[in-house]
Amino acid sequence: ADTPVMLPDLAGGVAISAGVDYSLVITEDGQALGWGYNTFGGVGDGTTGIANGPVPVLLLEDVVDVNAGFAHSTAVLADGSIWAWGGNDSGQLGDGTQDSRYYPALAPLDALATRAAGSLDAMVVVSDSGVLFGCGDGPSKGYIASSPDLELQTVTGVVGGAKISMGYFHSLALEDQGRIWSWGSNGAYQLGTGSEEERDRPESLDDLDEAVDIAAGGSFSLALMADGTLWGWGNNEEGQIMPSEEANFIEEPMPISFGGEL
Repeated sequence: ADTPVMLPDLAGGVAISAGVDYSLVITEDGQALGWGYNTFGGVGDGTTGIANGPVPVLLLEDVVDVNAGFAHSTAVLADGSIWAWGGNDSGQLGDGTQDSRYYPALAPLDALATRAAGSLDAMVVVSDSGVLFGCGDGPSKGYIASSPDLELQTVTGVVGGAKISMGYFHSLALEDQGRIWSWGSNGAYQLGTGSEEERDRPESLDDLDEAVDIAAGGSFSLALMADGTLWGWGNNEEGQIMPSEEANFIEEPMPISFGGEL
């Protein structure tokens, strides 16, 4: 659709997440619904067929957080358990296997989860104590490993983690005190460090210490600050941050101008 349309079978949504080509929503009664492209099972209805409208995600009740990624999805329940489904060739579901799942599977974790997110090949979970856990493959999981980790492992560095957001191959974490951490691939300057050097462990962006929200795009990053300003960095070839004729890449965080504060 060229303009927004109301989904006739969806009412009472309280949270939503849009993946590459499918979406998930939490309803006011704690149910998760999904719809869209479903080749890897990210919708979670037990099939790989396209869902043209909202369908229930199987097995889940009392959902408090969902994330629709690129080929896999995550959900956190009110009891603190973390569930994941979809593509799993890198162990990104954290269930101890590399088997893809077309419906949610429990990811064992000796902590209570509050949020989770996924990149193309990894998952990172925030616990209620602010400690982060990662699994899968590649640097976006937040620690060094010679092979894919099929279960969640502790990510060191971030203290008091409150939010997590993941792009294709990079991650952002927001502490409850407003500090931002970044790690992962960095070929488009999406980590905000001013260089293209990859990081396999979190490091803080010290110049952004009063953030209230974060968002990792495919290879760019955004941060909303307490003063209402929006900052961006990374890939700008399609004008993700500013008019693309001004710069293809934004090497360090810079404020985005809208003619006023958000």
